[in-house]
Amino acid sequence: TGFNIKKVQPISMVLIAIIGAGNVGATLGKAFAQKGHEIIYASRDPTSDKIKALLASTPKSRADTIEKAAHDAQVLLLSVPWAGAESTIKSIGNLGGKILIDATNPLQGLNPALPNTTSGAEDVEKWANGTAKVVKAFNTINFNVMADPNFHGIKSDLLIAGDDAEAKKVVTQLGTDIGFEVVDVGPLKQARGTEAMTIFWITCAFAVPKWGPNWIFKITRR
Repeated sequence: TGFNIKKVQPISMVLIAIIGAGNVGATLGKAFAQKGHEIIYASRDPTSDKIKALLASTPKSRADTIEKAAHDAQVLLLSVPWAGAESTIKSIGNLGGKILIDATNPLQGLNPALPNTTSGAEDVEKWANGTAKVVKAFNTINFNVMADPNFHGIKSDLLIAGDDAEAKKVVTQLGTDIGFEVVDVGPLKQARGTEAMTIFWITCAFAVPKWGPNWIFKITRR
């Protein structure tokens, strides 16, 4: 096809810590669980009513503190608001080489929070002090698309970027499991581009021309 659309052999159940239980974290947690993966909802208050409601609607799930969930899980998904990303990562400490999926977007309103010479994903890697295999993913997609990536028989693309090939294989399988066509766009610094795409998506969805949330980026080539 000319694109690096990832195809990998199926992997077994993965224990995933969802750090940030908003719309993105909750939707992905449920989607992964429905495909047989085990979920830990990581929270500063794992006994809150919000977390209890998530547990009730997510099979094979439990809740714990952020530090304990990060320690126990094989894969971490970061989906907190950008303002809390640095403190969250630094509170965990050494991530022991685990896979960290960065689903955040560095935004201030509808504007980028960072210059175009770096990316939020690169900052996340820096805050982890090189102890995590960071893969940028799920940041160009609205949470309602995460719940159902099928558009009239066409799979939504999931763009991933990262420097570790084995980590990207795992993220590729997780994305494939829940219905996406996974496209590897290259090294982690390519997140500079995917994060910019998010601003464009938000603007088109909710500002001008107000398409709403039910549209996607789709790569085709001839």
